[in-house]
Amino acid sequence: MKFKIFFILIIATGFILNGCTLTQYAMTIPKTPENLQAYRECQRTKAVAKGNDALADEEMYAKCLQTIVSSTTRIESNSVDTPSGCERIESLNYIMNVYFFCKP
Repeated sequence: MKFKIFFILIIATGFILNGCTLTQYAMTIPKTPENLQAYRECQRTKAVAKGNDALADEEMYAKCLQTIVSSTTRIESNSVDTPSGCERIESLNYIMNVYFFCKP
Protein backbone atom coordinates (compact mmCIF):
# COMPACT_ATOMS: atom_id res chain seq x y z
CA MET A 1 0.00 0.00 0.00
CA LYS A 2 2.78 2.46 0.92
CA PHE A 3 4.62 1.66 -2.32
CA LYS A 4 1.48 2.37 -4.34
CA ILE A 5 1.00 5.79 -2.70
CA PHE A 6 4.70 6.61 -3.14
CA PHE A 7 4.54 5.63 -6.81
CA ILE A 8 1.45 7.80 -7.40
CA LEU A 9 3.13 10.77 -5.68
CA ILE A 10 6.23 10.40 -7.88
CA ILE A 11 4.10 10.35 -11.05
CA ALA A 12 1.98 13.30 -9.88
CA THR A 13 5.11 15.32 -9.09
CA GLY A 14 6.42 14.66 -12.59
CA PHE A 15 3.21 15.89 -14.16
CA ILE A 16 3.13 19.00 -12.00
CA LEU A 17 6.76 19.92 -12.68
CA ASN A 18 6.41 19.25 -16.38
CA GLY A 19 3.32 21.46 -16.62
CA CYS A 20 4.85 24.47 -14.86
CA THR A 21 6.96 25.63 -17.81
CA LEU A 22 5.91 26.07 -21.40
CA THR A 23 7.95 25.28 -24.47
CA GLN A 24 7.88 28.29 -26.75
CA TYR A 25 9.77 29.10 -29.92
CA ALA A 26 11.41 32.44 -30.67
CA MET A 27 11.47 32.97 -34.43
CA THR A 28 13.79 35.67 -35.75
CA ILE A 29 13.34 37.30 -39.15
CA PRO A 30 15.90 39.67 -40.73
CA LYS A 31 14.30 43.09 -41.19
CA THR A 32 14.82 43.56 -44.92
CA PRO A 33 12.47 45.21 -47.44
CA GLU A 34 11.69 41.80 -48.97
CA ASN A 35 10.80 40.30 -45.58
CA LEU A 36 8.69 43.33 -44.64
CA GLN A 37 6.74 42.85 -47.88
CA ALA A 38 6.35 39.11 -47.22
CA TYR A 39 5.16 39.87 -43.66
CA ARG A 40 2.51 42.26 -45.02
CA GLU A 41 1.38 39.53 -47.45
CA CYS A 42 1.02 37.09 -44.55
CA GLN A 43 -1.07 39.67 -42.68
CA ARG A 44 -3.31 40.15 -45.72
CA THR A 45 -3.72 36.40 -46.11
CA LYS A 46 -4.63 36.11 -42.43
CA ALA A 47 -7.23 38.87 -42.73
CA VAL A 48 -8.85 37.37 -45.85
CA ALA A 49 -8.81 33.75 -44.62
CA LYS A 50 -10.38 34.47 -41.23
CA GLY A 51 -12.72 31.59 -40.43
CA ASN A 52 -14.46 29.84 -37.58
CA ASP A 53 -11.49 27.68 -36.59
CA ALA A 54 -9.00 29.87 -34.70
CA LEU A 55 -6.40 27.11 -34.46
CA ALA A 56 -6.48 26.41 -38.22
CA ASP A 57 -6.23 30.16 -38.95
CA GLU A 58 -3.22 30.47 -36.65
CA GLU A 59 -1.52 27.40 -38.15
CA MET A 60 -1.99 28.81 -41.66
CA TYR A 61 -0.55 32.16 -40.55
CA ALA A 62 2.41 30.42 -38.88
CA LYS A 63 3.13 28.49 -42.10
CA CYS A 64 3.14 31.75 -44.02
CA LEU A 65 5.50 33.39 -41.51
CA GLN A 66 7.73 30.31 -41.55
CA THR A 67 8.70 31.14 -45.13
CA ILE A 68 10.64 34.20 -43.92
CA VAL A 69 12.00 32.92 -40.59
CA SER A 70 15.79 32.71 -40.49
CA SER A 71 16.33 31.08 -37.10
CA THR A 72 14.34 29.31 -34.39
CA THR A 73 15.22 29.07 -30.72
CA ARG A 74 13.43 26.71 -28.35
CA ILE A 75 12.73 28.34 -24.98
CA GLU A 76 11.63 26.44 -21.87
CA SER A 77 9.97 29.34 -20.09
CA ASN A 78 6.66 31.03 -19.50
CA SER A 79 7.91 34.20 -21.21
CA VAL A 80 10.16 35.02 -24.15
CA ASP A 81 12.56 37.95 -23.85
CA THR A 82 13.14 40.12 -26.90
CA PRO A 83 16.60 39.40 -28.35
CA SER A 84 19.04 42.30 -28.61
CA GLY A 85 18.54 44.33 -31.78
CA CYS A 86 15.07 42.90 -32.39
CA GLU A 87 11.45 43.98 -32.07
CA ARG A 88 8.52 41.68 -31.28
CA ILE A 89 5.97 41.54 -34.10
CA GLU A 90 3.71 38.54 -33.41
CA SER A 91 2.84 36.13 -30.64
CA LEU A 92 0.78 33.09 -31.66
CA ASN A 93 -1.01 31.62 -28.66
CA TYR A 94 -2.10 28.19 -29.83
CA ILE A 95 1.23 27.06 -31.27
CA MET A 96 3.45 28.99 -28.84
CA ASN A 97 5.53 30.89 -31.42
CA VAL A 98 6.85 34.41 -30.88
CA TYR A 99 8.17 36.29 -33.92
CA PHE A 100 10.79 39.06 -34.00
CA PHE A 101 12.14 41.36 -36.70
CA CYS A 102 15.88 41.74 -36.19
CA LYS A 103 18.50 43.98 -37.72
CA PRO A 104 20.14 42.13 -40.63
